[in-house]
Amino acid sequence: MSKIGKKPCATVELLILKNKEKYIVIASDLISIRKDTECKQSLTNPVEYLIKDVFNRMKKENPQLKLENFIWIEHLYERGDYDTLPEEFSLVTPSDVMFDSKGYISSLKPSWLCLIMDDIEPEKRKGISLEEALKKLKELKIL
Repeated sequence: MSKIGKKPCATVELLILKNKEKYIVIASDLISIRKDTECKQSLTNPVEYLIKDVFNRMKKENPQLKLENFIWIEHLYERGDYDTLPEEFSLVTPSDVMFDSKGYISSLKPSWLCLIMDDIEPEKRKGISLEEALKKLKELKIL
């Protein structure tokens, strides 16, 4: 997803996993590790466009798909020059979703749940791996 112009842009790598019931879409924001990208915007702002685009494309191939069949994860690599922020994974939940007459998403609003415990002191926070993020989703009974 890299659109310059009227729509927000982001430089993203997608990993789509499938378990028995759900698609797990992990969108990794490459802006912090690839300085050569034309787009300099983080994934966080245009994530609703990514969700809409991925869902609608997959629904074209499988009209039976429902939004409930998806788990959306935003992955941010370690970033920052002075105050380094740790690598993190966040569960993104679409809300206020509007569908068109064919069941495609026309708009939504995202909310985030960081999969690093929020009560840890910032200087002690560390990044987590994909495996740890998936484990956290199982603990939250999302997977």
